[in-house]
Amino acid sequence: MNQTPQKQDAQFSQSHYQSSYHDDAISFVDLAKILVKRWKLMVAIFVVVVAVGSFYAFTLAKMYEYTSVYSVAETTVGKKLEPMTGLQSKIKNVYLPQQVRTLLQQESLPSLPFNMNISSPKGSALIVLTSKSSEVNKELVTALHSSILKQLKTEQDNQVARRVDFLQQRIASTKQKFEALNNADSPKESELAASLMTTIDSLELAVANFNPSSIKAKAIQSLNAKGTSKKLIMALSIVFASFLAVLGAFFREFYSQVYYSLQKDKKSSHI
Repeated sequence: MNQTPQKQDAQFSQSHYQSSYHDDAISFVDLAKILVKRWKLMVAIFVVVVAVGSFYAFTLAKMYEYTSVYSVAETTVGKKLEPMTGLQSKIKNVYLPQQVRTLLQQESLPSLPFNMNISSPKGSALIVLTSKSSEVNKELVTALHSSILKQLKTEQDNQVARRVDFLQQRIASTKQKFEALNNADSPKESELAASLMTTIDSLELAVANFNPSSIKAKAIQSLNAKGTSKKLIMALSIVFASFLAVLGAFFREFYSQVYYSLQKDKKSSHI
């Protein structure tokens, strides 16, 4: 009795599924056999990679963050002598290149083994300089931070001095006018003298309100080391070593199979 097409399709699908399942099971067994067969190679790769990772982790110098803090000059409380964005740009594009060149010439170095970041907390009157480096370069970091802070403070102090000097000149000039009118009898001159006195008071207040710049901190070293920890490097080394060991085993088996196939074809061609 002939089977219906539906039953034939069902039997074919079932046999195909069983065959596919059987092939997959064999392939997993073959994979496991490769790993067992190449275990010595896997151990060798694992040990070498972990050894390299361990050597790197334990020879890696501890990195620390060095921070300098500068408080900018203010004409009055909350009003900076210069805009913070402009001041940061000046440090980055003018002061930093100048001081780096000078330091490289003094120390006979081709380049500095660290960088410098310049920032300013939002809403503050502070400029923060940060550099990440090992303790070996601490003196270089301190020298660079100090030179930039010194140049910055010198320029701002000079600006404050010029403004104060200008205000002092105005105060002296206004006082002379006031003294000339101080003994006047007419109401108009008395009113003018009172106005001059108010001007003198406002100018003296402006001088008193100047808040000079100051260096709050200079290349202060962080308490804890920064950067990637040794434990993390070791953990990544173990993971990477495991991956390479498995990959190496399969690659070695693939190479062997290709070599064997080529030799077999070569022998067949000679027969």
